[in-house]
Amino acid sequence: MTIEKQLELAMQQSIDSTSAASGGEQMRGVDKKLEAAIKADMAVYESSGKRGHNLQEAYRYLLTVPPTSVEAERAFSAAGVALH
Repeated sequence: MTIEKQLELAMQQSIDSTSAASGGEQMRGVDKKLEAAIKADMAVYESSGKRGHNLQEAYRYLLTVPPTSVEAERAFSAAGVALH
């Protein structure tokens, strides 16, 4: 298992155990805080055109997403050629 998968699994287990232990109340509080932070960042962006911390982080992460799946398709194609 890759480190990325292990991290995702650990985070999901932590969320599940926290949610179960608190009846989900704690996660709803986190969701509301996140929603409030996003709304505040959007208000700042709409009034000044500057991104707040949360919007800047989201923008930075979105820049890492490839716009197409060409690289993945190329890898699958190469694997298919190697197996035949």
